[in-house]
Amino acid sequence: MLRSLLIPGLLATLTVRADVRLAPLFRDHVVLQRDQPLPVWGIAAAGERVRVTLGSDAVVTTAGTDGRWHVQLPARGANPTPQELVVEGTHRIVVQDVLVGDVWLCSGQSNLQMSVQHALHAAEETASAQHPLIREFKVANQFSVEPSDTVAGQWQVCSPATVGSQSATAYFFARDLHRHLGVPVGIINSSYGNSPISSWRDADALSNEPAVTQWWAHQRAAKTPPRPHRQPAVCFNGMIHPLVPFGLRGIVWYQGESDASEVPLLSSIYARQFQGLIGEWRRHFGRELPFFWVQLAGYGKAGERDWVGVREQQSTALALPRTGQAIAIDVGDATDIHPKNKQVVGHRLARLALRREYGVTIEDTGPELEGAQRLGDATVQLQFRHAEGLSSQGDLAAAFELAGADGRFHPATQATVSGRTVSLRSSALPHPTAVRYAWSPLPAGSLFNREGLPAAPFRAEIRAAP
Repeated sequence: MLRSLLIPGLLATLTVRADVRLAPLFRDHVVLQRDQPLPVWGIAAAGERVRVTLGSDAVVTTAGTDGRWHVQLPARGANPTPQELVVEGTHRIVVQDVLVGDVWLCSGQSNLQMSVQHALHAAEETASAQHPLIREFKVANQFSVEPSDTVAGQWQVCSPATVGSQSATAYFFARDLHRHLGVPVGIINSSYGNSPISSWRDADALSNEPAVTQWWAHQRAAKTPPRPHRQPAVCFNGMIHPLVPFGLRGIVWYQGESDASEVPLLSSIYARQFQGLIGEWRRHFGRELPFFWVQLAGYGKAGERDWVGVREQQSTALALPRTGQAIAIDVGDATDIHPKNKQVVGHRLARLALRREYGVTIEDTGPELEGAQRLGDATVQLQFRHAEGLSSQGDLAAAFELAGADGRFHPATQATVSGRTVSLRSSALPHPTAVRYAWSPLPAGSLFNREGLPAAPFRAEIRAAP
């Protein structure tokens, strides 16, 4: 049913030829995933014998009746020394400058797509980007109504000549990983601006989401149908499916602005869609891959956009195993939906990966509310964990709101930081029963721990002191 709602004519086809071919990611300068069996696959003539060699390992297989072939090379450790991947059938393919390290799939919309040349301090960052062990594969834009097997793209070695066009968030993330781990890092950049989350989901799973199909049917009936990249499943089919089952270390996701703009339906079901996407991608790649994302950054022109609601729904995915959320509310821009400080975003994503997946002993989380209690009639005391060196920037009191029994929130008029606690008062509210923090598109103040990691927006009930 869902596919009948899609714009026709977008199918990317794969023409089967007799000569052996490799899947799209196996190109010169590729980074292969360490410490996992290495899947290698492609197309040949039906029944053709195919031999795949990497270093001293060689595997032989035969293409099936549909021409598809697939092998697994043995797992190997990280290796920064270039090798050749050789595939032999009726002819011979040599993939040169092959490294083994960690590969991260980075996906989402325009804030992930945004390149280094448009980021903060672009000239300085470009000039210093001599990192031959960091490589990016930019997946070409392709929107397909059916799952595609191939997509265009090439691996680029990071250098001052190439980094300008590479994803800023992905590059700064990879740079931090490489500096800490010393291994090659490959980034697969599969992103497209203005894409809603439903375009990145599996079509069969979306068929069980009546609200999504109902909304897209309404859009199809409109005078101006949605653009191709906003159709359900087309980004997944064209830009994720061709990558499966390439070996990955994990996934980075930076998206949500488009769904926050579609009020009320799409933003109200973002949590279900987001958790669905994480599960679907993990199933397709055959592993419970770590999945880290960027919560929506501050933005002063949200207007009708449900910035606050989508942020809260993004946080619900933390209930899934091997997930983490990088907070960017403090590095937003009042007038630009594409904040330029992608260095901080990449750094915070890298901290999540380093601690949760690589076991590095660092803090990766900003202050988190541990409890809220009322002291006397009007003072509220908040206790935080992950709060060594608790401090604030901007107008912290304005970032907090308190509500009474009627549920109406009023700005706090006083906020005092002491140790791991924040004490609040509101002159308009003598008996507060609830508190919320950063509950606006662009809060006036932010709370940080010693590592400079900000608190995420929250809301909570206030208990009376014993």
